Amino acid sequence: LKAFDDEVTLMGDSNHTKIYLSFSCSKIYHFDQPLILLVAKDISDRKNESIKVLQATIHGEDMERKRLASDLHDSLGQELYAIKIHLNALNKMEYQSQTYKKTLNDVNTMLSESMRSIQEISFNLMPTVLEDKGLGISIEQLVKRLKTVFSSIDYFSFSRTIKLPEKKDELFIYRVIQEFLSNSIKHSEARNIIVNIDEQSNFITFLLEDDGKGFDMNKMERKSGVNIIFSRLRSLNTEFTYESKIGEGTRLEIKIRKE
Repeated sequence: LKAFDDEVTLMGDSNHTKIYLSFSCSKIYHFDQPLILLVAKDISDRKNESIKVLQATIHGEDMERKRLASDLHDSLGQELYAIKIHLNALNKMEYQSQTYKKTLNDVNTMLSESMRSIQEISFNLMPTVLEDKGLGISIEQLVKRLKTVFSSIDYFSFSRTIKLPEKKDELFIYRVIQEFLSNSIKHSEARNIIVNIDEQSNFITFLLEDDGKGFDMNKMERKSGVNIIFSRLRSLNTEFTYESKIGEGTRLEIKIRKE
């Protein structure tokens, strides 16, 4: 006899409520008489939480796919279409004319922009620096890139070399930081953003803060950017606090165990 899991559906008057039970069986003796001991434990909360995490993760991945599709269509797609129109126009122009030279120069400029778009999309999909140089330098370079559009990002770290126990978690943390900073720059109207990475005896702590307009967590959690952050953090199964207050800004703290 061995332990096994099963699920039971309880049906009420108007609703169907599904609960999950874990059953374990063992053979015992009572006054030399063999008996079967059956123990049932309600594991509904644990199962339902796992389902919520999976659903949130799937939703977050769907949102990222939609965002990638939008980047490809709205940015790169439009640039390539414009290049095609200009190339078709070149066929109708005098080879030595000033109009021809100007149009050809415009095509070269648009090609350079398209190449930058491809690099940006590729970097957002999988930053090569994360594989080559690790999490610490990747975050440092991410902040450096974002400072070109938002200069008031203060970055502090105990080390340029940051290693997490699980290599796969490094991409998750990087994506969370990337999403938080992107949301703060685009939506928060913040004057300052802080990224602080610290090391304690048992934890590596990632602290992200902005002094923007904040938002109502109860109303915003299901929206794309916030939901992506929640889904990634829940899939990491780590300690974190994510807080925002209207008029006071937003704060995210993540603690990753070193072992």
